[in-house]
Amino acid sequence: MVRAASTIKLPLVLQVMELASQGKLNLNEKLTYKRYHYNGGSGIIQKAKVGTQYTIRDLVRITVTYSDNIGFVMLRERVGKQNFINYMRKLGGKYTYTNGVNTTSASDMVAYWDYLYNFSQRSPLGKELINYLKHTIYNTTILTGTRGVEVAHKVGMIPESGISHDVGIVYDKNHTYLQS
Repeated sequence: MVRAASTIKLPLVLQVMELASQGKLNLNEKLTYKRYHYNGGSGIIQKAKVGTQYTIRDLVRITVTYSDNIGFVMLRERVGKQNFINYMRKLGGKYTYTNGVNTTSASDMVAYWDYLYNFSQRSPLGKELINYLKHTIYNTTILTGTRGVEVAHKVGMIPESGISHDVGIVYDKNHTYLQS
């Protein structure tokens, strides 16, 4: 078990896209950035004015592409933290907010990414999410060893704690691999 850092964003955006595919959430619904959503670190929403509205689809894209902490907070609030924890457990996560701390494990991450891969094979929203994950601005980890190969991945880093993770799917021309 380790601190998840921003890799925790993957199961949340997966939950949002799955709820939307089931008609339980509207990706065009607008959420308003409020002062209490503020969370420093990575992302671009922190530079926006409080009161700015974003569609849920835009928040998913921003949360993945820019690893936006505020987007994560807004989306988690929308689905409910306990619902999010239950969703991760349903997918096979064993280390979900252990003692209130954002934690995970390699096996938890593989479960989430395996589910995402299968979701992307049956749903246009899964394909959309994969596309966002292929276009993150963070490309210094898995991607450095896979030049010329498509990779959908999510980086999680807390430099001051020495935490650096990258988890994803490597799309080789002959095979597809889950990488953690």
